[in-house]
Order: sequence, then structure tokens, then C-alpha cells
Amino acid sequence: MRNALLFPGTFPMARFFTLLTAAAVLVSTRISSPAQGSLTPPGAPGPLFKTLAQVEPRFPISTYGTNLTRSGSYYLTTNLVSAGNATNTDGISIGVDNVTIDFNGFAVINAAGDDTQSDGVAFVAHEDITIRNGTIRGCYRGILGSGICAGILVENMRLSSNYFRGLSLNLTTGSPGGVIRNNLVYGTGGTTVGAADQEVYGIEANGASFTIENNSVSDVAGKGNSGGYGVYTKLSADAFVVNNRVSRANIGIRMNGPNEFRDNITSNCDTNYIAGLNIGNNN
Repeated sequence: MRNALLFPGTFPMARFFTLLTAAAVLVSTRISSPAQGSLTPPGAPGPLFKTLAQVEPRFPISTYGTNLTRSGSYYLTTNLVSAGNATNTDGISIGVDNVTIDFNGFAVINAAGDDTQSDGVAFVAHEDITIRNGTIRGCYRGILGSGICAGILVENMRLSSNYFRGLSLNLTTGSPGGVIRNNLVYGTGGTTVGAADQEVYGIEANGASFTIENNSVSDVAGKGNSGGYGVYTKLSADAFVVNNRVSRANIGIRMNGPNEFRDNITSNCDTNYIAGLNIGNNN
């Protein structure tokens, strides 16, 4: 009767005490069980993110007249502008192999005027050099590579109003050259340095195995009685000149040695093409 009053319509009191005892044993077992691991942390928390150097290990360039002495990848953080009297200081000098310079949309600007002998980017006898994505203006030569070089890549550059050469890869004859592509070169000429008569080149390539493709070159003026050349593969062998546009130059495209050209367009040039092997579709 008591069981019925306490638990009407359910199981008897003896059953209740049995379940209560089992629950107590279960709780005691859980409390006395050993922990699943130490609660002491093994050390200070580590960073949950990568540093900028790990994500993009590049070195900044922020000063006109920088000399690169360490191989690696570099990027401009601002326009590099010379002092007005910087007639003999290059914007960026490369002193080692294996260097990439990303202009990052910025410019190297020389403000010395037409008597400057400063180059925008210069290197001598180095391999695997890449220059891309920016502007060089007001220099004697926008880009100068010379000596024994190999594996040079210049792309997506605007080389404007430079006084003697827009782009000059005047390498030792026979040096494996590289690729010059997707560049805009205009307004080359006007230097007051040197002889009264001097040839002026928008793009000059001397060496071996150059590919010069998809560039636009215009307004190249020779000095004195000498001519202005849009593209000149000077003493270069096995060069390919493909899909370039040249306008307003004395000579559009000139090639020396066994070089081939196709799919180029010239306009308003005194002479469109000199030498080379025409393999079709040049206008």
C-alpha cells in the first residue's frame, strides 16, 4: 500500500532503491576514473598565422640609387625619384644573379635632364634577372644589361622618354639572351651626351636566342644624322621577333645574323624592315 501511495501506477519501492544504488555506483566510478590527459599546457600558444615573409618572401625597395647585393625577390613600395643632379647614379643596380624586381606599378624617374648618364635598372654579367610591372622614365637607358648574361626576362614595363635606349640588353656576343615581351617603349631620344651623330634604339638585343614579342615601340629619334630604330637585334643570332608594333621611327625593325620575324606591324617608318628572315605576315 505504501509503495502504491509513493509511486502510484509505477514500479514498487524495492525497484526504486535498486536503481538509486546503481546510479550512485556509476557516479562514483566516473569521479574516481583517471583524467584523459594532463591539464597543464605543453607551452605558450604558437601563432595561428603565417608572417608576411612566409606568405610572400620579398624585399622592399624604397630609395633611388639602391644596389641589390642579395639574390631574391624585390618589390617597389613607392616611386623612386632621383635628385635633380643625379647624372651618374642608376636608379637600381643589380650586383648578383637570381634577382626578380616587381615594380608593383611604381616608377623609377630620373630628373637630371637630357645630359644624364644614369640608367633606370642596370646589371653586368648576371644570370636569371627578371624585371616587370612598372615604369622607367627620364634615364639615359631605361634598362641596361651587358656582359655575359643568360635567362633575362623583361615584361610589362613602360619605358618612356629615355634619352639613348629604351631597353638595351647589349650582351656579349653569343650569350644566351632571354625574353622581352609585352612592353611599351616610346619617346626614346634626345640625349646631349657623346658624339653629335648616334643611333638610338627603342629595344636593342645583342646576344643569342632572344625572343622579342608583343611589344609596342613608337617615337624613336636618332641623334644628329643617325637613325632611330624601333627594334634592333644587333649582332644577335637565333632571335625571334614576333607580333611587335613599331611606329614613327627611321627604321622599324632591323636584324643582323640568322634571325626570324613574323606577324609584326610597322607604321610611319622611313624603312620598315632590314635583313632577317621574313617568315610571314609582316606589314
